[in-house]
Amino acid sequence: MIYALAIFIFLRPFICSPAFPKINLFYAIALFIFLLIWILLKKPRLPEKNIFGGIMAFSGSLAIAAILTKSPTSMLMNVLQYMSGILLFLICRVMPYAQTDKILQTIIASGITICLLGLHQFFFDFPGTLHYLNNPQVVDPLVTQFIQQKRVYSVLITPNTLGAYLIMLLPLFLFLRNKIWLLPLGGVLILTKSIGTFLTLLITFPFYAYQRRLSNLSIFFLFLGVILTSIGIIWWRSSTPTHDFNPGFSLDMRWQYWKETWAIIKLHPITGIGLGNFNLPDARYTHNLFLQLWAETGIAGMLSFIYLISLLLHKAWQTMNTTLSPQRPTALFFAVTVFLVHNMIDFSFFLPEVSLIWCVLLGLACNPSAPPDVASMPVGNNSNQTKSL
Repeated sequence: MIYALAIFIFLRPFICSPAFPKINLFYAIALFIFLLIWILLKKPRLPEKNIFGGIMAFSGSLAIAAILTKSPTSMLMNVLQYMSGILLFLICRVMPYAQTDKILQTIIASGITICLLGLHQFFFDFPGTLHYLNNPQVVDPLVTQFIQQKRVYSVLITPNTLGAYLIMLLPLFLFLRNKIWLLPLGGVLILTKSIGTFLTLLITFPFYAYQRRLSNLSIFFLFLGVILTSIGIIWWRSSTPTHDFNPGFSLDMRWQYWKETWAIIKLHPITGIGLGNFNLPDARYTHNLFLQLWAETGIAGMLSFIYLISLLLHKAWQTMNTTLSPQRPTALFFAVTVFLVHNMIDFSFFLPEVSLIWCVLLGLACNPSAPPDVASMPVGNNSNQTKSL
């Protein structure tokens, strides 16, 4: 069954939910049925009482919000997305080490493939796509502007979404023994020209370097490269004649989205407006995870999510700091953390092609399993560290 799960995980980022809603629904139903079968056959142990209580509280809030959903299809899609994420977490948090290794390799392989497709898009695909979009019957000004600016989005919906996905994988790539794969990932990250992505890196990278005790000259130059790239992208976006890609415009629009979302919250602070009912005049998402959760699921949904995530991050932190081989737990902890930080200004949490991968990584981050050679060592003996993937 682990190979079937690996196939599901590998394929998930390639199914863009807004672009292919029918394929996405078919995938969601198939994945949910598979995960239920896994749970029934393997009967994984339940998490600690406080975590289990948080899961139940959040699930209850989702159930209430689902009742308020206007479209049955939207209700089904949203319920499947959230429930599949919870099941993936429950499964991955108790996997044996050998299986977690296969899942991590699958996620990395999927990420490498998406990076290579992104590079192919930049060098070869944009002219043909732009010619197609110039057809009078095809009107999509946003995509046209992305392509005119040569901002790579690969198989995802926007360059910002691709950036959110790749910075979530970046700590895992830093953990690889073969660092050559950092080149396509770093190249595609730059080609997204996403300011939010690099601002998130600027916020989180110093904490990652400190936790890994990274203080050598190469790390300094890597961080300096992130700073200079961020400045370069901001300068490039500021000088572009396209008003929609100016950093000031992006900031203003997000502020407007947040104000409009707060107006919705004030009208429905307790119950929210229902899963999938959220819609702003100029956007489908508010570009803030917690505001949109509150708007859709009410105050109970938002608070139960914060409570649950706080418990899980604490659990992942304990795993990272108590294991005899901290490299992989550290990479996983920062992978799930950088996703949350980025979703303070973006919306990849509400796209299953990204968020379900995050649920897998969250489960692995809370998984205390260790390689046999480390698990059998007495506590306090860390002379034999686990090798990277």
